[in-house]
Amino acid sequence: MILRDVQDVATVWRNTQALSFDPFVEAVLKSFGISRPTLVKIFADPRDLIHGEALNKSLLINENPHNKGYMNLEREWFKVQLLAPEALQILQDKYCLYLGESLTWDKLSPTYIQSSESADSKTVSLRLFCKYTVSYCSTKTFFGRGLEQVAPEFLKDYQDFEEESWKIFYRFPPFLVKSAHGYKDKAIDGLIKYLSAPEDERSELEWLFRTMNSELRYLGVPIRDIAGIVMIIIWA
Repeated sequence: MILRDVQDVATVWRNTQALSFDPFVEAVLKSFGISRPTLVKIFADPRDLIHGEALNKSLLINENPHNKGYMNLEREWFKVQLLAPEALQILQDKYCLYLGESLTWDKLSPTYIQSSESADSKTVSLRLFCKYTVSYCSTKTFFGRGLEQVAPEFLKDYQDFEEESWKIFYRFPPFLVKSAHGYKDKAIDGLIKYLSAPEDERSELEWLFRTMNSELRYLGVPIRDIAGIVMIIIWA
């Protein structure tokens, strides 16, 4: 659909019933291998799925007056974490801290160093340097140091996946892109280890991902699908 008039854009933006973004979101989730039962749960009325002690803890129950499904409320949590000035400033400060660390001479990663001619001279790949630094600082900002400690290969596995991720989202048949799915599965395995670790090992996990993890568990979503949904957010 192509809109040529500003007024039409405003009309479409308000008409969330007839023109929903949900089919696109569902297509992306399917591409990542999210199971059909989970797809049903994350778009359903949470009152039908959350029971017991979780009723007193879940934001889907206690801070959701219109009884929106998980995916719709998740979008609002993004605004809380990423658009609120104070919360965004905290993230920015953490990112700058990790960026500064990654640029110190003795912490330059062998991932992008091509050669070391002497003690004070190193040749780096600018492409790999930028790619690694952005991934390193972003994952540290949102997950803290615990992810690297629990799943030390995650960053490498994720970068390998990112190189070929476009093949998955362009819906290449799985038998033609086995390596892309293999990298994706290895990265998700790392996230499973981290999200299943004791609370003290993921104490630096940012509010957004802590909320996603707990609310999806309340809905009865299996850990592999939780890790897959988190992986989509990292990729996006």
